[in-house]
Amino acid sequence: MKAEIISVGTELLRGEITNTNSKILASFLLDLGIEGNYQQVVIDKASSIKEALTIAIKRADLIILSGGLGPTPDDITKEVVAEFLSTHLVLDEEQWNYIQHYFVSQGRNQTPTDRRQALYFEGGVPFRTQDGLACGTAYKNENSQYFICLPGPPAELSAMLHQTIKPYLLSELSNLPIIQTVNLNFSGIGEAQLAYQIEDIMSDYNPSIIAIYSKPMQIRVRVTTKSNNALQAQTLSQEIADRILAKLDPYFIGYGENQTIETYIIEALTKRGQTLGISESLTGGQVSAALTEIPGASKVIRGALVTYQEQSKIDLLKIDPQVLQRYSVYSKECAFEMAKATQSLLQTDYSLSLTGVAGPGSDQGHPAGQVFVTVCGPLGTISSREYQIPPRGRHYVRELARKYALQQVKDMLELKSNKGSFIS
Repeated sequence: MKAEIISVGTELLRGEITNTNSKILASFLLDLGIEGNYQQVVIDKASSIKEALTIAIKRADLIILSGGLGPTPDDITKEVVAEFLSTHLVLDEEQWNYIQHYFVSQGRNQTPTDRRQALYFEGGVPFRTQDGLACGTAYKNENSQYFICLPGPPAELSAMLHQTIKPYLLSELSNLPIIQTVNLNFSGIGEAQLAYQIEDIMSDYNPSIIAIYSKPMQIRVRVTTKSNNALQAQTLSQEIADRILAKLDPYFIGYGENQTIETYIIEALTKRGQTLGISESLTGGQVSAALTEIPGASKVIRGALVTYQEQSKIDLLKIDPQVLQRYSVYSKECAFEMAKATQSLLQTDYSLSLTGVAGPGSDQGHPAGQVFVTVCGPLGTISSREYQIPPRGRHYVRELARKYALQQVKDMLELKSNKGSFIS
């Protein structure tokens, strides 16, 4: 079965909001074993929606539209699709009763157009919801093609997909293949280097089975297999994943779509019963904010300081002013003193410090993008590094500095020995 996604919304094409629904729908289809071959984005205009449907009906068996189911004048998706399918819209009494009750409970007045949210295709199926007000609907034409209309708000769409659309499609469609996906996450290796190391593995399988997705300082490798047998699909996916891990294990930070280096660090510290303290200058708290986003961070992140100005480094971290005068705040020496003081002040197993020039221009003779990071570990282990990040704006420098710093913490956590030091 081939599927096509049509996202309806003028705001999507204007760049006013991000089209997250396409991602949600593509992942949903993949999990069901349905090929999502095409996607379209159209404005809230009848002629544009009809044109998209005319194209989609020639190449897809399942057409899913998201957006345009609300009560406003530009919410016309159901009406346009109904006309295209030569059917009518009828009222779902159960959804309409819920909508009326909702307005009463909220002390709000209904408008005549609110009733439109309870309409569905005559001869089709309504998908009721209490996660929003607009119900979805599906219709099967004489050529056994399916048309599904879903609400635009991502939370409402996601809830409807799993509560009603998935059971509907599974009951309607037979012989769908079993899809097994394994996501492997890596950090500290470049995309080209990773691809080179697993080139022989990739060549052994269909190109659609192993996919590489790159973000700054992190790479996800997705292994996807299809089979009519669930155990067979699971076994093959894990076999491929194990082959990849055998080559890339030093860079591995965990399984799953949502695994990050921050998650890895929190999990590693928790497992060991160890703690981390942080002092930041140029990143202004971004490192500690990213780490404390992870559930359970409070057990291992003992504290963080933003010593943005030179005086705060002296007042809060008690750094000798002569060190800063001799080497400046943009130096390995300053980063080392920050990390050492943080470890002592917060009484942690590990400490991390960052200082440098975020830009956009140079400061005190130091170029934008020059960053110094130090990590102190147990028994005197020290990692001190300098980075020259391309000066592509403050946001870029700060974001990459955060990634480099977290990678350095990961490297320290993976030291085979906790004795001595390494300075690079």
